[in-house]
Amino acid sequence: MIIGESPRRIVRHALIVAIVSLACALLVGEVAARLARQQVEQRARTDVALRAAMLRSELDRHRSLPFVLGDDAEVLAALRLGERTPQTAAAFDALSARFERLAAHAGATTVYLIDASGRTIAASNWRTPASFVGENYSFRPYFRGAMTEGAAEFFTLGTVSHVPGLYLARRIDERGAADSSTPAQLGVIVVKVQFDALEVQWHGADDEAFVTDAHGVVLITSEPAWRFTATRPLSSGEQSLLMSAEHLGLDTQLGSFPIVDDATHVSAATATGKPGWTVHILRDAGKELTTARVSGLAIGGLGGVLLSLGVLAAIVVRARQRTMTARREAARAELERQVDERTRELSETNLRLLREVDERARAEASLHRLQDELVQANKLAVLGQISAGVAHEINQPLSAIRSYVDNTRAFLARSDVRKAGSNLDSIASLTDRIGAITQELRTFSRKSSATPQPVALEAAIAGALLLMSSRLRARSIKHVRNGQSSAVRVIAERARLEQVLVNLLQNAADALDGVREPRITIDVHSDADEVHVEISDNGPGISVAALEALFTPFATSKPNGLGLGLVISRDIAVEFGGRLEYLRRPGPGATFVLALRRAP
Repeated sequence: MIIGESPRRIVRHALIVAIVSLACALLVGEVAARLARQQVEQRARTDVALRAAMLRSELDRHRSLPFVLGDDAEVLAALRLGERTPQTAAAFDALSARFERLAAHAGATTVYLIDASGRTIAASNWRTPASFVGENYSFRPYFRGAMTEGAAEFFTLGTVSHVPGLYLARRIDERGAADSSTPAQLGVIVVKVQFDALEVQWHGADDEAFVTDAHGVVLITSEPAWRFTATRPLSSGEQSLLMSAEHLGLDTQLGSFPIVDDATHVSAATATGKPGWTVHILRDAGKELTTARVSGLAIGGLGGVLLSLGVLAAIVVRARQRTMTARREAARAELERQVDERTRELSETNLRLLREVDERARAEASLHRLQDELVQANKLAVLGQISAGVAHEINQPLSAIRSYVDNTRAFLARSDVRKAGSNLDSIASLTDRIGAITQELRTFSRKSSATPQPVALEAAIAGALLLMSSRLRARSIKHVRNGQSSAVRVIAERARLEQVLVNLLQNAADALDGVREPRITIDVHSDADEVHVEISDNGPGISVAALEALFTPFATSKPNGLGLGLVISRDIAVEFGGRLEYLRRPGPGATFVLALRRAP
């Protein structure tokens, strides 16, 4: 204001400044709060996708165990023994001890074997007071489902331990039955999985994650108080059904999920690899939204003050230019004082902005760590998908080794050293084969650094084909190799390069479902600077609509796909200084080109 103005004009100008400043503050504060909420929602969607990937990886890892044990010779032998007697007790106890070691190694809570009558004959918790040995579980849904359908999965409360968990069951049939269409049913192998470690990993300072079933009941949660609460209203009939032994087996009513303030909380949900299960994340964004709104109010209010004062000062200065020199000088001095004050406030604002930039840099560093974890989660998910095939790949040479051992004993008994030595050579060869498979699994699953260095391309291709070989044979997929890669070295990192190749081979194999004479072709050609690895199939190809979102996160045509495999593979290729592209070619099939820098 200019010295000498009337009090009424001063009041009017002050009201204008206040109104403009308040309007700017409210507008900028609301915009800042909405932008902050959008950022929180985006992070929540990313986090819930990561937690879903972790859950799928955990489920896939445990699902392979019943299938491996279902073909185990000791398990079949135990089921054939029948009742527990003093003569058979040692065999049952030995199997229980083996289950105990296997459960500790695999991370499963309990592994136990049930005969056809429903009686438990061996269990990993056989040494504990809550041992399942001798318990009859013929009434349990997972036992009946496995005996009827061959396999079953059921989440319920333990009748002995009273601890909830997911029961993975598989029926075991007698091999070589006279009527192969209806083989004799020997029993059921069951793996009980608890998610305590996963729930601890999910727990955050401002967010909680939980999984609901098809009825909206919370089964897995990082907040224990939420377990067995209903996220939607349930009728009394639904309550009774879910509490029964046919479902959750509870002895108390299902609670109600806590009421959440939508104004301060953000939620996100996504499907999982188990039908009916949904992963949710609930994040308390109140502090973050309040901080953003307060910052917006401060910046908007300051901008409004500067804008209104600047305009009013200009008007007043122009009006007072025709007055006395003294008033003009006084007005100039007042304006300079205001400019100094505004400059000081702007300097303080600039310091705050610098601090926000630093916080953003830390957030970006956290994002890079999250991306590395997502790459590892994708690798473990892929490993879980191929683990059943790898187990079958290992089981064949193990069975052969067993046969060679029996034959060698017979040869040694007849003093036929030459044939016994030949058998031992075969056993050594099979052992080397198992070692190669397990070494490749360790190399593939290791969480590696992202530092590119010269890598032998043939070793990476051979490792990926070794991991995928069982799956390709199971689907009768022929793979063709063209080009020379034995002496080619590229700038990459072995484990992550194999991850990209396995992702591309797995996508090609999925595309060949229902195709006659399925074939995957691997072409390698290079020039002085780059090496190109082309992986193509003779499947139906990729639709135009799918091509538009081919490398878009969470865009997938697979029913249970996450939509991150190609995105992660492309990012890994970029980290190597290369690229991953889709190559358009006439005719059926799809072709992806992985271009890498050639190592000297």
